[in-house]
Amino acid sequence: MFIAALLVGALVAYYFGLRPGVMAAGATAGLFLLAAVIPGAAAYAYVVVGVGVAGVMVLGPKLKRPDSLASGAGGVSGRAVRVLATVRRTFKQVTGAVTGDAGKGKGKGKAARR
Repeated sequence: MFIAALLVGALVAYYFGLRPGVMAAGATAGLFLLAAVIPGAAAYAYVVVGVGVAGVMVLGPKLKRPDSLASGAGGVSGRAVRVLATVRRTFKQVTGAVTGDAGKGKGKGKAARR
């Protein structure tokens, strides 16, 4: 049953991203755990998971997938690149202020880069 929860999570992660996939796998595992405790609930759990998987299979290709920077490690690396760019920019401003080059027209905006 828990292998099925992992497969549901992988399917949802493929179509909708890592975070919804992990949540779907956790919810499915919780549902199967509840079905293991309550004797008559197993059939209902299988029906609910089957309908959910069918819904993901039908709606998944029609909905837009998240890009690589929106989910999983891509979001972390995207933020890291932005933080590094900010640190570099700040470092250049500070070193320019110390050497007296700050505000002399070097590196100000897009016009100076052209």
